[in-house]
Amino acid sequence: MFLRKDISELARLRLGVLAIFVAVAAGVQPPHIVFIVADDFGWHDVSYHGSEIKTPNLDRLSKEGIVLSNYYVQPLCSPTRGAFLGGRYPIHVGLQHAIIPPAATYAYNVTSPLITNLLKPKGYQTALIGKWHLGMARWEHTPLYRGFDYHFGYFLGMEGYYDHSRTYNNHSYLDFHRNGQPVRDQNGIYSTYSIVAETEKLLQLKTPKKPLFLYLPFQATHDPQQAPPHFIQQYSHILNIDRRVHAAQSACLDEAIGNVTKLLKKYGYWDNTVLVFSADNGGHLNVMGLNWPYRGGKWTIFEGGTKVLGFVHSPLLPKGNNRQMKAFMHAADWFPTFYRIGTGQSLNTSTYPWLDGVDQWDSIVNMSSTGPRTEILYNIDSQIKTKGYDSAALRVGEMKLITGDPCYQHGFDCGWMPPPKGTKPDPIYPKKPLSNTILLFNLTNDPYEKNDISHEHPHIVQQLMARLAMYNKTVAPSLYVPANLNDPRCDPAKFGGVWQPWLP
Repeated sequence: MFLRKDISELARLRLGVLAIFVAVAAGVQPPHIVFIVADDFGWHDVSYHGSEIKTPNLDRLSKEGIVLSNYYVQPLCSPTRGAFLGGRYPIHVGLQHAIIPPAATYAYNVTSPLITNLLKPKGYQTALIGKWHLGMARWEHTPLYRGFDYHFGYFLGMEGYYDHSRTYNNHSYLDFHRNGQPVRDQNGIYSTYSIVAETEKLLQLKTPKKPLFLYLPFQATHDPQQAPPHFIQQYSHILNIDRRVHAAQSACLDEAIGNVTKLLKKYGYWDNTVLVFSADNGGHLNVMGLNWPYRGGKWTIFEGGTKVLGFVHSPLLPKGNNRQMKAFMHAADWFPTFYRIGTGQSLNTSTYPWLDGVDQWDSIVNMSSTGPRTEILYNIDSQIKTKGYDSAALRVGEMKLITGDPCYQHGFDCGWMPPPKGTKPDPIYPKKPLSNTILLFNLTNDPYEKNDISHEHPHIVQQLMARLAMYNKTVAPSLYVPANLNDPRCDPAKFGGVWQPWLP
């Protein structure tokens, strides 16, 4: 496509995207979609946000891409991953409370399609390399039965980075799989390296002549805190050992993401790829993931737990630097957005009336300040109550309402964790007491949630409470109940020391 030099950047973006969709509609191969997810990755864990952690690959990709500056996810990994792939709020599939535990008998709703189920009939190859964590009690819960042609990695969460095991009854059992079979030859190999090596095998196995949907949810930077020694040595100046190892995990992850882009180029995928990067929730303050200057972290419905790093990068888009999409976006929006990228068409909402996500592709490429989404539902969790109020939060425009306990009963996560200063081994960690069970913040004037203004604006509180009540009418029962959580039949000792489905 030949463009006049005086065409504005926005016009060039629109023309470039139009060309993609015209090509898809004309039967030209759709773009490859590569979706990279970082686990427990904090807002302040990239150097372009002022961190001491060096992340040159993420810095470059975000600078050259389009940054999602008002992008929200759930405060925990299983709920967010379900929203990514299924396009639904956790409250509508019973995942509003906690993660899916290892011995749980439930999974993400098997009657609700994942984006892979929609892309495969359109000719897409589909692969997952990394962490699943959406249920595994039955084979039908696992990736190969949920629209993925290829799977390598973990069924659960919080495995060792080197031994790839997850504990049960104080014993460690292997949780590393390739297409339903245990992987036993990776012991001692750091999982971030394993994921990149497997990505190369996949790109050789597949073909760039067919569109590929590649989901790459890395284990890093989730605990346990383990990292290659040479990366830890690079951050020996960080006196807080937890922060030092977290920095090493993050730097190693950044290197891996750079290596993935090199592999996409090496094997002929890159020039026709849309790459998306996202964290699954805010950094975990308990292991020194930082979300500064935002309040809170993983587990909380404060901004530090839910407003995360995200960007889109693609050689298919005209070149530019430091571009942002300021419109609201939620994790559930990727489902219809990926469909739009892959087909050039918007989903028919009458066919999918349950869909909570909205197609954001136009807003992304136009770098919109406003878009189709006007509100963000953070969560509604009736299993955590404070003085009769559910733990819940809703943002409409610039106003955010919080009810009940925003910290999931983790008081240590409710303050602001600034980066370490000088030679002090630990950062200052001020905690602001929660004076009310109803909090109201103006996120335009107070993005860091320092000043509760609920008493000053009772009419706004009333309006947002009414809106929250409307959502409450649609809540599905939580699957996180005692009968579903600790099935002793899961014991991996019965299956050769390997975590695998145990129910018929």
